[in-house]
Amino acid sequence: MDRIAERHQGYGRIVAVITLLLFIDGFDLFLLGKIAPAIAAGYGHEPAALSGVFTWHQAGLAIGAFLMPMFADRYGAKRLLLVMCVFIGLGSLASSFAPSITSFAWLRGFTGIFIAGVLPVGLSLLSEKVPAARFGTLMSIALTGMSAGAAASGISAAWLLDLYGWQSGIWLGAALPIAAIPLVIAWLPESTRFTETSATRRRSVSLTDQLSGVFGERRAIVTLLLWIICFLTMGQTALVAVWMPTYFQELGGISIQRFALIAMLSLIGGALGTLAIGWVQDRANALAILVLAYLGNGLGLAALGLISFGTAGFAIAFTLWTFVQSASIAGLSLIMTRAYPVSIRATGVGWAACAGRIGGMIAPSVGAFILIARPSLLVALCWAAMPMLLLGLILLPLLGMAQRRMPSVSAKETVVAHA
Repeated sequence: MDRIAERHQGYGRIVAVITLLLFIDGFDLFLLGKIAPAIAAGYGHEPAALSGVFTWHQAGLAIGAFLMPMFADRYGAKRLLLVMCVFIGLGSLASSFAPSITSFAWLRGFTGIFIAGVLPVGLSLLSEKVPAARFGTLMSIALTGMSAGAAASGISAAWLLDLYGWQSGIWLGAALPIAAIPLVIAWLPESTRFTETSATRRRSVSLTDQLSGVFGERRAIVTLLLWIICFLTMGQTALVAVWMPTYFQELGGISIQRFALIAMLSLIGGALGTLAIGWVQDRANALAILVLAYLGNGLGLAALGLISFGTAGFAIAFTLWTFVQSASIAGLSLIMTRAYPVSIRATGVGWAACAGRIGGMIAPSVGAFILIARPSLLVALCWAAMPMLLLGLILLPLLGMAQRRMPSVSAKETVVAHA
């Protein structure tokens, strides 16, 4: 019994630290969109001028999603998480003092390189340590950190913006990763696969070897579909995160502060949706549940344009939408993690995330064109919802068909099996 309790305490600490790191990840990813109009005003520009900032930021995220998992395989997940904490903190701090919108964009792009690695490297490390029977539930608990971080960025925008300016949220985003460093050092173990593999063998692994791992054993179609799905999912998520507050302000006449207050409901909806998808996917057809979440995401977003802002109905609809939005994103992360064995998991998940970041790099420009066209708020939200409906109706069912032809990943390969 003592050994079981000790083991549970061990992976409990790992879950806690990864959850904190994903909180920081979510905060930094979603903060920019919530304070975008204030940043533009601070530099003397219109909000549409920030499309270059978002493009650079997403470019950094794409580069980091490609490189960081490979570095984790070679130098260790724990070491990379420490490096990422340091540079997220320093990069965020530097960007808050950028003298122009161009230098601000470059610094956000640099910081994005390190932000992008937190999700694939953190989830890959966690997936090695949790019990197989509770894989989805414990992974989804960690993913609630990202939802909570996104909601906390809304709280920061609502409460700190008027008092201390747009820089205050970025200062908070700089302080959090630095504060997390002692916990990473004390509570995170190194990857089991990394410690059991000799340094000579790790250095001998080439890009060709990683490509053959991700595309070999009939994984090619699944990998390509995951890349397309991530491209559209993260692109749509980035568009909504970046432009939704601005759409409500410019097309609906709702101030940033009023929208930020209602956006705090995402803490409830997002956390519940993330927890629910992991629990349900442990007990039902994971892909079928994900299809329903994607369809709910698209329909729920469009429905927000039909309900009067500030009413109880809007608050309920927004909470339900954030529930299915977070469930769809978390559910996709769990599907990706299960698709690859431990030996190539960080790389497989990271490269799929890289495709997602490329989508996120392109989508903000599309969002800017929507704003320039000045449609109604309903039309803008319907356009933003279209990728989710396409994914739910067509691409996710195709992924299910491809996965049935792929060799299954055993429980031993999926996670470290605990008694």
